[in-house]
Amino acid sequence: MTLSRAKSRPITVDGRRYRYQFSTTKIDGTDEYRINLTIQAEPGDGAVLQVHGLRTRDGWLDHSTGHRGGSDDYPSFTPRHIQWLIERGLEGGWNPDERGRPFRVETTNSEVLGSGE
Repeated sequence: MTLSRAKSRPITVDGRRYRYQFSTTKIDGTDEYRINLTIQAEPGDGAVLQVHGLRTRDGWLDHSTGHRGGSDDYPSFTPRHIQWLIERGLEGGWNPDERGRPFRVETTNSEVLGSGE
């Protein structure tokens, strides 16, 4: 599996090039979407890193209902956060050069957003 260049963004961490891509699931019963984040080292023939546990809300739906959320409800992930997740995956055993099943990292919005402070 190689990430599409059109839908992914590049990032360099410790001199190594990666690509990452966000997508979301359908809205669930709590008016939230699960965020799917996939990271792959270039040239893209090794195992990917899949980040699970991230969530977001729909600001347009919340605006109409009067819900006032914080940054944890509407996360904004920066390259610093992506770098932190790559480093966490590598420390946890992800080997982006080996082919194989995706390596999964479980986290939360609070954990990732607090990582850049």
